[in-house]
Amino acid sequence: MTSPLIHPSSKPAPLRMHHTILAIALSGIIPSGHLYAAALEEVVVTARRTAESLQDVPAAVTNFGGEALQDSGISDLSGIANITPSLVFAPSPGVGVNPQVAIRGQVQNDATVLTVDPAVGVYLDDVFLGRSPGSLLDMFDIARVEVLKGPQGTLYGRNTTGGALKVIPNKAQPGGGWDGFVRVMTGNYGQQHIEGATNIPITDTFAGRIALSQREMDGYGKATVVSANNPEAIIGEFDPGAKATDTLRLNLMWDVTDSAVLEFGYDSSDTETNGAPSYDRAGDRARTTAAVITSYERSSDDHYSYFTDVETKANALTEGVYLKGSYNFSWAELKAVVAQRDLDYAFTIDPDGTSARGVYTDTQQNVKQTSFELQLSGAVWDDRIQWIIGYFDFEEDGRDQTYTFASDVVAGAAVTGLPTVILFPATGTAPLLNATGDASILNTSDSAFAQITWDALDNVSFTVGGRAINENKALDITQFDSGLANLALGPNPTNNCVYADDPANGQSNGTDASSCYFRQDTDYKYNTWTFSGSWNVTDDMMLYAKKSRGVRSGGQNFRGRTAETLVPFNPEFVTDTEIGFKGEFFDSRVRLNLAGYHTDYKDIQFSDIVGISTFIQNLGDAQIQGTEAELTVAASDTLTVIATGTLINFEYDDETLQGPFAPHKKASIAINYKQPLRWGEFGSNLSYAYSDKVPLDNDANAYENNPDVSQEAYGLLSFTAYINFESTGLRLGIFGNNLTDEETFGNVIPSFVFTDPLVGGVGTTGSPRMYGIDLTYRFFSL
Repeated sequence: MTSPLIHPSSKPAPLRMHHTILAIALSGIIPSGHLYAAALEEVVVTARRTAESLQDVPAAVTNFGGEALQDSGISDLSGIANITPSLVFAPSPGVGVNPQVAIRGQVQNDATVLTVDPAVGVYLDDVFLGRSPGSLLDMFDIARVEVLKGPQGTLYGRNTTGGALKVIPNKAQPGGGWDGFVRVMTGNYGQQHIEGATNIPITDTFAGRIALSQREMDGYGKATVVSANNPEAIIGEFDPGAKATDTLRLNLMWDVTDSAVLEFGYDSSDTETNGAPSYDRAGDRARTTAAVITSYERSSDDHYSYFTDVETKANALTEGVYLKGSYNFSWAELKAVVAQRDLDYAFTIDPDGTSARGVYTDTQQNVKQTSFELQLSGAVWDDRIQWIIGYFDFEEDGRDQTYTFASDVVAGAAVTGLPTVILFPATGTAPLLNATGDASILNTSDSAFAQITWDALDNVSFTVGGRAINENKALDITQFDSGLANLALGPNPTNNCVYADDPANGQSNGTDASSCYFRQDTDYKYNTWTFSGSWNVTDDMMLYAKKSRGVRSGGQNFRGRTAETLVPFNPEFVTDTEIGFKGEFFDSRVRLNLAGYHTDYKDIQFSDIVGISTFIQNLGDAQIQGTEAELTVAASDTLTVIATGTLINFEYDDETLQGPFAPHKKASIAINYKQPLRWGEFGSNLSYAYSDKVPLDNDANAYENNPDVSQEAYGLLSFTAYINFESTGLRLGIFGNNLTDEETFGNVIPSFVFTDPLVGGVGTTGSPRMYGIDLTYRFFSL
């Protein structure tokens, strides 16, 4: 699929009709009066680190063009999930600055742990974004977005088991003119957005491009805030959902010689939000009698209203710089990329989702990553063999400072063996936890990779590739807890250090920061690989098969505090088998891409809660089977229809578990209309995206019997329209997302206040109906 809005080419393709059964079946899609509709444009992607047609890539890839993103009303990276097979974006509990991204059911279900790598990698300008905060990129001045599905075990720097999202902004154009655009937008909930970009010609061989965006909106929810010590005492309110983001991108391009190119890039993004509405769906308002909490009730019928004792907030500041160089020898091309990224992330949330003084978390994270990649690629034997070899080095140095308070409200659900003084009935005043942790992490990875493609025949090709990886995860943490749980359960009630005295295994139960510590250092070595074969049945139809292995590295549990929860978690492995079909029919007016896959998923990493410890464990194994379909039809010169569909079956070997963020059915359809006018163009895009019921918690028993831990089936209707006044450079548009105002939840964590797993769940809502107007002015040098 090229995008929800595809621009037909003005040049008709050569007649290449093939009378196949499939083509005859598709003939019913195109009205007989429009058999000479314009052809679909060729889509060029870099999924295999070289520019090639989407239809020639033997793998499932979805591509979105930059203009189509605007025409479809997509404002940030999460917007592509509705119209991409097998892709799910979920907001993290309470905030939403750090999304949880899933492809084919594979997800990092706790996006705040610095020792856990993502299952789906996000890349900006070929630079890996190691952490989730700040990865919800604004979709402005974008050339294209590529969605790669399945293990990326060979060509991409950090191995990801589920897939990768590649965001490629527009670049400076040496020799080009002084041109650009300014766009302003306004909408409901106080939406205000201004963005712009310009190409700056400096010499014939040197140019720059600068792009700026400022986006803000008011909240769409209502949170009533009560006193931390008295759930019946209302002290204020705020509107969750408010958000402000400032983004800057700078690109410099220098054609040093005919053979050498240097590129410099800089980007920064600053996002502030008070979080999305988040509350326990079984009851958010705590009611008291004689200062004792006696019950919980839902405070409002309004999906976005709730009671809380914490005013949530989050801020993510990211900054990145890279230098890229390439040189074309007569026999090969050499590329090198060196990059550095910095992240400052802070958040305050109410994890229990009620107005009781249950759980409170305040976290500050600082992360710096550096990376270096070297590639050498070329072709031999009349270009029948294409090869690439390379080396990748990555280092991530971070710090996490977290304060956690949990009261006797959650004692019954969290810990056994506590003295009766802090068990139910609870008041919310006795500190079960009063913990401060200061963790430093150092993650390193270096790898060598190679891949070769052999065109064995004019219509048959084979690809084989592999990567050898060495990684190290190191953790150094100090954690003190003056809560009753630590005093009652130890390991040593005479002080506040949470660790046992075991220096031989990297932990000491001391009395101060210098002697209370937990330290761990673990090495990982593994190999990943890919193998594929493709057969061009005709000039327009290809069959392919691909088998690949991916891995997500293991790491430390820095939120653990017991022997069980301090054990390092192991790497998870994925072996994926995919078969597919890619075809174009009726002179490239119909494009159909199909993929079926079977995934063998081993040692799945999952964030869980044991007692009062949150830790990553390896749940076990699973089998994932699915199919994906993408159909694009240029029904006429003015009308294009795009349909997608997904079927996925995620089954743990342990039948008591259920794969979260993996809807069994997912589909979308978009109808795009463009009509040339004497003075410009009119265009519109009507789309509908459907998702089947999906579990948002990992407990199968709860999923089947507790509606509070799942999202029921829903559909989202969106519409955009614009008028382009070409002679003036003006474009006036309208947009509307979730037009039927569907009330959804994007994430759920288990309840802290209800001990029965079939009752309650803290849900973070999706967005309500959003609409507005925008005006764009494009300017060009004379």
